[in-house]
Amino acid sequence: MKVLVFPRNTADPYQNLLYGNMPREEITVAYFPTPTWSQTVNVLLFPAVLAIYRLRGFRILHIHWTYLFAPVWVSVVPGGRRLMQFWFQCCIAVARVLGFSIVWTAHNVLPLDRVFADDNAARRLLVKSAAAVIVHTKSHVQAIESFGETTVKIIPFGHYGDHYPHDIERAEARRLLGLAASGRVIAFIGSVKPYKGIDSLFEAVRHLKPDLSLRLIIAGSCRSSFLRHRIEHQANELGPRVSTYLEYIPDEEIQIYFAAADAVVFPFQQITNSGSLLLALNFGVPVIIPCLSELDEIPDTVAIRYEPEVCSALARALTAVSQMDDATLASMATHAKAYRTGLSWERSARETTALFRSVLACRRDRRAASTGTSSPR
Repeated sequence: MKVLVFPRNTADPYQNLLYGNMPREEITVAYFPTPTWSQTVNVLLFPAVLAIYRLRGFRILHIHWTYLFAPVWVSVVPGGRRLMQFWFQCCIAVARVLGFSIVWTAHNVLPLDRVFADDNAARRLLVKSAAAVIVHTKSHVQAIESFGETTVKIIPFGHYGDHYPHDIERAEARRLLGLAASGRVIAFIGSVKPYKGIDSLFEAVRHLKPDLSLRLIIAGSCRSSFLRHRIEHQANELGPRVSTYLEYIPDEEIQIYFAAADAVVFPFQQITNSGSLLLALNFGVPVIIPCLSELDEIPDTVAIRYEPEVCSALARALTAVSQMDDATLASMATHAKAYRTGLSWERSARETTALFRSVLACRRDRRAASTGTSSPR
């Protein structure tokens, strides 16, 4: 069984952990190549690449994201997004004509950053064309089914416990970050993007009492120079209570930020899945999260919840963590580590492999039915 994966994401270990745990004697995985330095040219070569890999025996096209169909120029060229949406439709049609079975993993029901002129229509096309759709939580099944009839399979994330080092003590982590050994520290850790609610977090910090013993750190890469400037300006306004580290964090250093924190805050305005949230639980750090249906599966024993888009509610959650005793936080940390043990990449890989088998078996059955022959078992 040969699987072609589109696209490859090197910024997160998710794909390596998923495919790396699949049986090598049964599955061959290839990532969609990027033969040139041009994102536009690579996308234009999409049908040709499909044809080459189909000739090599690849039968499943596993799509994760569509963002490569939105080069930088589409946002400034009139009709650019509409043009790329048409090309996306063509590419999906070519994949089907060539005989690929499409499996889409819906990391986000809709793209968090706009891709096409009509992202809803593009999603309907993808769902209609897919033999199956993978989601990570049951809360997303209905949303996917609203795009059209398809097979939806819930396959949770595994945990990142063995990927990142986890051997630094809190005192040393805080020393490295220039933080006081005492007092509560709450962190936002992950890529910094507009939808992640940093502005709301800063507004909540403004509502905190001045004498509250609380430090906030913002850590993660921020590709938008405009957003970076705005965050740094707001952080400066809030004074020494807020520290920012708006750079890419190497895998071997990410433990420093989690070890320094008493809790990690995720002030999402919208979300489907969050690898950063699962990573926080992997490090045994309680989380502060909004009351969103997408996060219902996170147990209350590891989370402090607040009403989304209510600044005072987030401020109260921050205050609650700052006033928690060490025993309560330690108990939440223990539950966080226990929660992560139920997440296994071996399970995710096993269930994904079974879905691939099922997709190919259904295709054989349909072909046999159309020709009036029996399908071999």
